[in-house]
Amino acid sequence: IYEVFRDYYTTYSVDKREFFEQLAEYAFAYQQILENHTGNRTIDVILYRFNQLEVTVIRPFLMAILRDYNEHIINEDQVAKILRIIENYVARRMITQTPSNALNKIMATLYRDLTKYRNEDIEPSEVVAFVLLNKQRSGYFPTDEDVQNSLELRDMYNVNSKFRSYFFERLENTNHVETLNIYEGIESGDITVEHIMPQKLNSTWKSELGEGYQEI
Repeated sequence: IYEVFRDYYTTYSVDKREFFEQLAEYAFAYQQILENHTGNRTIDVILYRFNQLEVTVIRPFLMAILRDYNEHIINEDQVAKILRIIENYVARRMITQTPSNALNKIMATLYRDLTKYRNEDIEPSEVVAFVLLNKQRSGYFPTDEDVQNSLELRDMYNVNSKFRSYFFERLENTNHVETLNIYEGIESGDITVEHIMPQKLNSTWKSELGEGYQEI
C-alpha cells in the first residue's frame, strides 16, 4: 500500500499542500461515516444503519459522496437519494444471498461512473441507479420478484444476526411516523426475536395442524 501511495503521490501530486488538504477532506468524510454525523438527520440515520450492518466495502464511495456534500457540489436531498439507492441495493443482495465478493470492485468504480455520466440535467441519484441497474452477473441488482421469492423460502431467523436486526428494524420503522430504536432494544434485551410457531411442536400444535403437521 505504501509503494502504491508513493507512486500515486509522485505521479499525480503537483502541490503538496493541495494534496494533503484533499486527504484531510476525505478523512473528515470518513469520520462523518464512522460517527454517522453530518448534521443532516436523514443522512445520519442511513449512515447509522450502514454501520449497524457493518458493510464497510461501501465506505470509499460514501467518502467521495460526503466530500462532494461538504464541498457543496451536491445537496443534502441528492445525498439522501443516493444513500437510499445504495441501501436498497445492498439489502436486496443480502435478502437474495447474492455473493458479496463483487461489491468491492463495484463500489470502487461507482463514483468514477457517476462522474463520467453526471451532467446538470440529470440527478446524481438517477445516474447511480442507472449504473447499478445495468450491472450483470455478480453485480446484479435483485428485482422485486427475486426478493419476494427469497423471503418466501429463506430462514430469516438463522441469518447473520446483524442483518436480521436490520431487516426487522426496517419492517418496523419504514414509513412509520413514530420510530422505535430496535437496535438498542435488541442490545439491551428489551426486544427479542420470537417464532411465529415453536421450534418443536407439542401435542396441542400437532393436533391443531392435523395429520400433515410435519409437512406444514
